[in-house]
Amino acid sequence: MKQYRRMTKQIGGIYIIQIVDFVLMFLFFVILTRTLSQSDYGLYSILNVTILFLIGMMGLGLSSFISRDLPGNKEETQKNKFGQIFTFALLINIIGVILVSLLGYIILNYISYNALILPMIMAILISSLIALGNLIAYYTYAKTQTIRTTFIDFMLRSAWTLPVMLLAVAYELSIDLIFLTKLIFTFIVLSSVIAYFKCNKLRFFNRMDIKYIKKALIFSLPLSTLIVSQWIITASDRYILKLFHSDIIVGKYSYIYSLLNYIFAFSIFAIVMTIYPYVVENFNKGNKEKSNFLINATFKYTIMIILPSLVGFFLLKKEIVTMVSGIKYINAIPIIPLLIIFPLAEVINSILRKILVLYHKTKTIAFIYLIGIIVNIVLNLLLIPKYHYFGAAIATSITYVILCILFFIKTKEYLELDYGYIKLGKIAISTTIMAFSIIFIHPQNIYTKLMTILLGSIVYFLSLYITKAYVKEEIDLIKSFLPKNIFNR
Repeated sequence: MKQYRRMTKQIGGIYIIQIVDFVLMFLFFVILTRTLSQSDYGLYSILNVTILFLIGMMGLGLSSFISRDLPGNKEETQKNKFGQIFTFALLINIIGVILVSLLGYIILNYISYNALILPMIMAILISSLIALGNLIAYYTYAKTQTIRTTFIDFMLRSAWTLPVMLLAVAYELSIDLIFLTKLIFTFIVLSSVIAYFKCNKLRFFNRMDIKYIKKALIFSLPLSTLIVSQWIITASDRYILKLFHSDIIVGKYSYIYSLLNYIFAFSIFAIVMTIYPYVVENFNKGNKEKSNFLINATFKYTIMIILPSLVGFFLLKKEIVTMVSGIKYINAIPIIPLLIIFPLAEVINSILRKILVLYHKTKTIAFIYLIGIIVNIVLNLLLIPKYHYFGAAIATSITYVILCILFFIKTKEYLELDYGYIKLGKIAISTTIMAFSIIFIHPQNIYTKLMTILLGSIVYFLSLYITKAYVKEEIDLIKSFLPKNIFNR
């Protein structure tokens, strides 16, 4: 129970950080979509997914190796191994920044897209800084310090939006200003994080053991291709939309995709971030039964959040879109029904991927994503020219569903799902009750819209309690965090 209490506190702490993250990113999203033209927002979206790609390339999947290899080791051994990995990663990043910057300059100059050269170089530098910061974050993750991990991740990936929003008060936002601010802020954050951990005697530079680096690369390089594959699936539709249509079409599609991606991130991040280190720790100690239980718990809680979130978003799609960006993107709403399956499929994919990583099946993950790339690009090329963003949405949803099926096939020998514990039927019933509580409400202003969302949330969690979707131990755990006199009245 003590470990579960710690996990519950960590999930709560992470959700607090994530709510701050969500509010910041939501406000930034509102300002961005209201101030940038649809064309500029399309270009911003392309640069943003390029950063995600480069972070994966420059990180080489080493952060995943840290989270898999370090748990269970003595602290001195952890510091020694981390120092070797960081030293190697820094060398790779220096070389990578130079080569990718030169390549980007040549390509953009050749296609006469000189206006994007400066923001592209800034995006490359940002990617390198975040990739190095990720290694530090995952060092704390390996030590089950998940709140600290989340805070570092928040500072590296999201907190930069605050100075950009402050600048928006005095200056007109441009792509150059946004990425310059992000670069300066990310550099300051990474420097501060390194200084803090150096004071705590963490080694950032260490003599490399070639055998250990080779072991790390054998594990991590297939995961690096995974990140590239994820980027291709995420970005190929936008590049093909731009090729056959316009930046405005890219902007509309990216807008709906971003809204749904917020739901995906909010549903899974805190739960997986907290529970997975304990999964690895118990697995490394040979306690596979407890490890499997924690995986089932991850499935239960993520589905418990994402299912009602997607249903609520679908029912209030017009109200939410107009609340976020006014009527500017109202004609993008028909994309939602075609794209709404992707967050649910990706939540399942993310958990199943973690299981394969646990068993060192990183090559299997790379192979599955290779299939996903082929399916996605073929579907995009077939559907986008004629059906523009509708075709992109269909291609994305089909791709993620196929990935989900393949991951289930490959993990069934390692995973024992306890459907009696997960209680999927009761989650579905509670979601249905929530849907009926808001389906006939059509709020018109921001306050009534937020109140409608709050009403749906209250009805849903009450329905979970009434239908006994929680087991007795979970209810006892929740009660243990509340004042005792509540239950003695």
